[in-house]
Amino acid sequence: MSTPPGNDRPRLHVVRPAAAVDGPTLMAAVESCVAARPGGMPPAELMPALAAHLDVEQDAIAERDLDVAMGMLVVGGRIDETAGLLVAPASSSSSVATG
Repeated sequence: MSTPPGNDRPRLHVVRPAAAVDGPTLMAAVESCVAARPGGMPPAELMPALAAHLDVEQDAIAERDLDVAMGMLVVGGRIDETAGLLVAPASSSSSVATG
């Protein structure tokens, strides 16, 4: 049985570095950074603020992890976007009335 041409070459594998922070820590950092700017935070300023808050290089925060964290925060009503700025909703407007 012969090997098809090209199958004897080494294969490249994508190796991702370990995450610098876990999901819950990243979510808490996003909330903290956004809450620190009551007037709202431009999305472009979030990554530098997170890196400073977490004391890591910006490269250490995976964009996919940040996307997931942001999605969870938005869906959970803990972060919102208003007029192109990231804002922390007021606690009174984010609570659900029961009764």
